[in-house]
Amino acid sequence: MADVPLALASPLQQSSLVEQIYRRLQHALMHGQMLPHQRLKVRELAASLGTSETPVREALFQLVRDRAIEIKSRHYVRVRRPTAREYLQIREVRLRLEPLAAASALPNLAEADIASLERLQSEFCAAQALGRYDDALRLGVEFHFGLYRRSENPVLIGILESLWCQIVPVISLPYLTRHSYDVTPHDAALAAIRAGDPVALARAIEADLMLGSSVVIGHLLELEEGETRLQRIA
Repeated sequence: MADVPLALASPLQQSSLVEQIYRRLQHALMHGQMLPHQRLKVRELAASLGTSETPVREALFQLVRDRAIEIKSRHYVRVRRPTAREYLQIREVRLRLEPLAAASALPNLAEADIASLERLQSEFCAAQALGRYDDALRLGVEFHFGLYRRSENPVLIGILESLWCQIVPVISLPYLTRHSYDVTPHDAALAAIRAGDPVALARAIEADLMLGSSVVIGHLLELEEGETRLQRIA
């Protein structure tokens, strides 16, 4: 076999940098640190990350493929807001995949994993009670993916991360985060985990996905109706 040219090492290093930037931006999207239609400036992102603009652009293109951000005319980059129809389509996929991820994780959960989930749920409830809705959203994401990642199925996790990048910016809007519940499906999920019951766990995850959906969908429909009226007037 012929020797691999040394020049091929450079793109791999660049690719690694792009992946790191992509993961940081993905994390920000998934944890409610960006809002719909928020503008993303390549130069500012590069400066904050301490890198050149080229890998930032490549990472943003990956997020465009994930449908998490969009490029408008004249290279105007912003966080994408899904339509109500798209949100429903994403929810349909999540209702199939997230219960699967949770049930698949169940046999792999050690006592330390369960204790971590219980801690996250306790902090989640405390944040909601204190009106720290940004923290509650972040803790909710960590609860779900702390469970799902124990499925040890990177293909499944990659799909779910992409879907959450699309919806969390909408959910993170202040109007939508200020909803608290005395008993959350997270509690039912923890009870199912303790009981070792995959069916009950899957049902708890389904209930959690449905709980706030109507609020989000109603908000998106309201926005779209307002935009349609403005277009008619114009």
